Amino acid sequence: MLQKALELIRTNLMLILVLLISLVGIFHSARFALSSLDFYAVKNLISQWQETESVKNTEDIARAKSHLERAKALHPAHPVYTDMLGQVFEWGALSGSSNEIGDLQQAKALYSAAIQQRPTWPVTYASLILVKWRLGEFDEELIESIKMVQTLGAKKPEVHAIIIHFGLATYAENHPFYAHVRDALPKYLSLALRNQETRISTLAIIDYYQSLKTVCRWMNKQDPWVVKNALKCVQ
Repeated sequence: MLQKALELIRTNLMLILVLLISLVGIFHSARFALSSLDFYAVKNLISQWQETESVKNTEDIARAKSHLERAKALHPAHPVYTDMLGQVFEWGALSGSSNEIGDLQQAKALYSAAIQQRPTWPVTYASLILVKWRLGEFDEELIESIKMVQTLGAKKPEVHAIIIHFGLATYAENHPFYAHVRDALPKYLSLALRNQETRISTLAIIDYYQSLKTVCRWMNKQDPWVVKNALKCVQ
């Protein structure tokens, strides 16, 4: 009789354990599903902003922040949500926010936090470079970010675009920080101009900084194919 009672207790305990494990799994699955919905809602908004290069409805900024703050509450150490929230604050600053500097400072803090969470993510270093440049923060953190982005993201088009922007701007201004991208700039220009998906946007950057003559001179040494097939250099 005692033996049967012990077996029944053991069986019931096993059932309870299985049930608890199942409930934990369901709970975590639900958290993941909810945060994924928030993530994709914001991802779609950012894609629209990038495509049009503007935020047409500023209420979308507040909506995106709400989505990501909810996602971060469910997964506070998730680097993707941290980085994406930084992007939203950055777009907020670009959309004519009444607190542009504050939004850029928030974006900078979030990008720095995302780097701490995932220190091998080159695009976040590139985003941090852009924000610090906009804030006029030419310091050791910027130098380190430039070094890391070149080390980790030498083949990423997003990295090429940021370095090309930064490099042509600092070259035109004769800024001392040009020295930190001088060696990488011709290589990234070559890669970006050879890539059909990034060629048009790269030519637009060159045109913006009125740097065609300079880029042609660099490419004559770096990549004559680009001079012949991608640039309209005056011979």
